[in-house]
Amino acid sequence: WGIDQSLKTPYSYTVDFSVGRALPNKFSLQLSYVGRFGRNLLTQRDLTQPLDLTDPKSGIDYYTAATAFSKLARSQGLSPTQLTPSQFDALLGGTAAYWKNLLAPYGSSQPGLAKNAQFFYMPVSLPKFTTTDVAQAAYSLYVTSGAFAGDEVVGLGNIDLFGLIFDNAPNVNAFYGSGTGNSYFFNGKSGEMLSQQLTSMYGWSSIGNSNYNALQASLRKQLGSGVQFDLNYTYSKSIDITSGSARLGYSGSDNIGAPGSRLPNAFFPNQFRAVSDFDTTHQINADWIVDVPVGKGRRLARNAGSVLDAVIGGWQLSGLARWTSGFPFSVDNGQFWPTDWDEQGSAQLVGRPKTGAFMQPNGVVSIFANPAAALNDFVHPFPGGSGTRNGLRGNGYAGLDMSLTKRWKMPWESHSLQFRWEVFNVPNLKRFNVLGGLGDLAPSLQQVPQAFGAYTGLLTQPRVMQFALRYEF
Repeated sequence: WGIDQSLKTPYSYTVDFSVGRALPNKFSLQLSYVGRFGRNLLTQRDLTQPLDLTDPKSGIDYYTAATAFSKLARSQGLSPTQLTPSQFDALLGGTAAYWKNLLAPYGSSQPGLAKNAQFFYMPVSLPKFTTTDVAQAAYSLYVTSGAFAGDEVVGLGNIDLFGLIFDNAPNVNAFYGSGTGNSYFFNGKSGEMLSQQLTSMYGWSSIGNSNYNALQASLRKQLGSGVQFDLNYTYSKSIDITSGSARLGYSGSDNIGAPGSRLPNAFFPNQFRAVSDFDTTHQINADWIVDVPVGKGRRLARNAGSVLDAVIGGWQLSGLARWTSGFPFSVDNGQFWPTDWDEQGSAQLVGRPKTGAFMQPNGVVSIFANPAAALNDFVHPFPGGSGTRNGLRGNGYAGLDMSLTKRWKMPWESHSLQFRWEVFNVPNLKRFNVLGGLGDLAPSLQQVPQAFGAYTGLLTQPRVMQFALRYEF
């Protein structure tokens, strides 16, 4: 973990433009555009990410070639022993040339295999596989190593660090470096794709950017006839490539950043460009103060005597309300690494599951109406991919707080007694925290789908009342 040597100072531009107009009866209306544009924002990326090496002969890059492996394995579930080399090449298409052109014996620039070559894989406990097709041998390593689906960086590392080990002598129990054959690497050299010093080193870089645009509307009423209020509405969109750096601490694991604050693919940071973690499309808030129209001189009981007025008059009702649309969220890719050694990225969204807050038969509240079915709406991204960031939305926030107050003037000058009854979350609303932790896309969840998308926290607090009696002098 470190810092990019080209670190720059983050900065932002802010822009606003407002038009206001006074209306009759002490009303006023204001419309505003508000923009904020962040540049050189701190973002974590892997400074030693595996390279997307391109074959100069075919023009095919590693991501394309490895993705072809992934699609073949995922769609047809083929093991390498089910096909002849010609059948395999036909299914793989032109991407087979990538492996044939780049994989060569150590120290050689000439690809090619001996007849009936037997391949051995790292770790050496994996079974042998006999083929004359180096692309088929590479595919066999990816499948046999357990990389599919979604963990292709392991297959890449096995070739780049350890090589495809082949021996043309039958019945030889070869270990790394032994036997009568060679180890096949990219371009005949170990470490063409991976750093020989570090498999990963995430560092802070000044490559982040953000854009916030908002329309704000405010309707206000100045105090008159015992009523005063503000009503505000915001329609906005915030976009960035990561949202976490400003919220991280300075020690322990916080300093290196939680998943979601790091880029899964350092070469293509805009793959993670999406609405910000805190984006709320719609926000409404209001505050008000209303004199209850009861008591001496007011609309109701205007002729009340002093004793009755002391009981029913002088009450004031105030409140604060807030509502937002749902917060965005991502589903973590689980313990799978398609592109980078140390950042899984997000799962790829391929469907449109219904989201909200749904009670399950086991008593768990899930963001998905059908957690088992929702699992099928996510897949592991292909090599070079980052997954879908913030592609779905959960609960937003809602709250209503109110207070009822009354003041009595004491017989002696400047003394008064005030009573307050305050209620927080008056309707006892429940809004679940989508950022409080949802289920990963991991194999274990296939066996317990009811845990997928389970909420673990609330955005709201239970209803609370408090009473106060205040003497002022």
